[in-house]
Amino acid sequence: MMVLDYAKDGNLREYLKINFNNIDWKKKLHYLWSLSYRLKNIHKLDIVHQDFHPGNILSSNFNISSMEISDFGLSKLTGANPNNPEKKNIFGVLPYIAPEVLSGDEEYTKAADVYSFGIIAYEMITGFPPYPDIPHDEDLAIKICNGLRPKIPFHTPKLITRVIMRCWDARVTHRPTFKELSDELDKYWSDYNNYLRKGKNKDSKIVIQIKKAEEFSANQESINATTTTTTTPLNYQTHPQAIYTSRLLNYPKLPKPKNEENFERELEELTKSFSHINTNRFVQDAQLNASHYLDVIEWIPYDRFKDVKQIGKGGFGTIHYARWIDGYIREWDIENQQWKRWDPETHSYMMVLDYAKDGNLREYLKINFNNIDWKKKLHYLWSLSYRLKNIHKLDIVHQDFHPGNILSSNFNISSMEISDFGLSKLTGANPNNPEKKNIFGVLPYIAPEVLSGDEEYTKAADVYSFGIIAYEMITGFPPYPDIPHDEDLAIKICNGLRPKIPFHTPKLITRVIMRCWDARVTHRPTFKELSDELDKYWSDYNNYLRKGKNKDSKIVIQIKKAEEFSANQESINATTTTTTTPLNYQTHPQAIYTSRLLNYPKLPKPKNEENFERELEELTKSFSHINTNDDIDEF
Repeated sequence: MMVLDYAKDGNLREYLKINFNNIDWKKKLHYLWSLSYRLKNIHKLDIVHQDFHPGNILSSNFNISSMEISDFGLSKLTGANPNNPEKKNIFGVLPYIAPEVLSGDEEYTKAADVYSFGIIAYEMITGFPPYPDIPHDEDLAIKICNGLRPKIPFHTPKLITRVIMRCWDARVTHRPTFKELSDELDKYWSDYNNYLRKGKNKDSKIVIQIKKAEEFSANQESINATTTTTTTPLNYQTHPQAIYTSRLLNYPKLPKPKNEENFERELEELTKSFSHINTNRFVQDAQLNASHYLDVIEWIPYDRFKDVKQIGKGGFGTIHYARWIDGYIREWDIENQQWKRWDPETHSYMMVLDYAKDGNLREYLKINFNNIDWKKKLHYLWSLSYRLKNIHKLDIVHQDFHPGNILSSNFNISSMEISDFGLSKLTGANPNNPEKKNIFGVLPYIAPEVLSGDEEYTKAADVYSFGIIAYEMITGFPPYPDIPHDEDLAIKICNGLRPKIPFHTPKLITRVIMRCWDARVTHRPTFKELSDELDKYWSDYNNYLRKGKNKDSKIVIQIKKAEEFSANQESINATTTTTTTPLNYQTHPQAIYTSRLLNYPKLPKPKNEENFERELEELTKSFSHINTNDDIDEF
């Protein structure tokens, strides 16, 4: 049987009741980071907890922030059908259950665990359990679906307020992942800890905000001492029907989830207040902090460019080529405390990127696809997912991701860069197009929820675009080349149309692509998950080619089968003197692969084709089997 350590300090709910007034901000930040880190690792295994609340957070010693997440009785693998396919019966603790789960709009996903974390974070910061003074009944469930959330005290550090609000946003795709939360909270804790231990980071926003919060608390304690009253957050009455244990909930007629009236504006203002960048200061800091000349961002006088000529044109801009006569800076000038260029002269500035001599991925695939082997394909896929992971880590959504915006100086060494951030935005901010009427981009690469107006552009929409690009990389075909890219195609995409993946494609890659273009937005993976998965496939296959290792790896076996099929096809083609090269296709004159304005106001609600979810579930099950004895031996 399986045995777990005894958690002598009990659960977080009971610990907060007794000890909240002794928990300082250093501990609060470490608790938040520690929990987000543990959920990050759980989600990395594609497991959704489904019953995440303080009663299931245990510790042997809360004083050293040692916490473990327990009770996985309701947990499931993502991608598999839910335990409750009809979405009628919900199990859990009502205040911690995401509104889309309560209403039946969505089954339980990773984003629902993030919602629960937001409620727990509120409880950790304030000492209050959510909604202690009212019954936890259908009326509360209705209010939660209509946007009710616990009230965050005004003196809470704004960075923490923003974390909590992002987690419990009714717009599921706006919630962060636990990877993003873990990284953000780790930075806050590290900054504050270094301030306490070494006096560093005095100008850090989290340090400044916590100091203000502590000043407010100190003033309140002074007032309380004078008036002989107490305002401890644990001085509250619990309603007899406020139930904080898991139970069956059945509320069949709840409204569609939404945020309260001012929620999105307040969250946008918080986001903007922390995203302002002074460009001059940014460049100066980048120069001062650079340890290598290739890391430097510098200003370049426009008159230092020669032979300027236009080499490309997209839907919203042009690209020019030029020769930089000075070259980039090479060494640090100790006397003047600045980086030296070969010959610095003027002070009129613009920003410049490297010239990508191999052009864009679309043109490269047209000419070179038959020379791209599986090692390169896997590396291309991983490389792109890794770059998007880093872009999303900065809370930036690209919004115009297609092969025309993927550039390289040398595709042979898989050196690729993502370009054209003209439509990009920060997550959490209102979209550039708040009424969702005007969509910009290349139709086949735009996610159906964006086309239909059901959702604004989110990180998950970039993932959809990646799925279409991955199909193109694997097959050589652009999506839908033989039909007009018009409203009729947009309708079909919303109704579940996707490019046809060849049957001999390695099933692991087929599953990656299908997960990316799933119409169920919350079922799509993050780029962190994609990067980790594709890195493993590439590493396994590369080690097989170089060292003969990993012969039993699923990706190796599947690629060998795909190559055998291709070799047989080439043999048939050589005999019949015909060709089935995937680049032998006609492009319809109205198949448009440059960004443009699209306005289709009456598109249907996105859905998957009839058998899509069953096929994806079968693929997921076929690769999720675990041999417990082997795993324990390896461990």
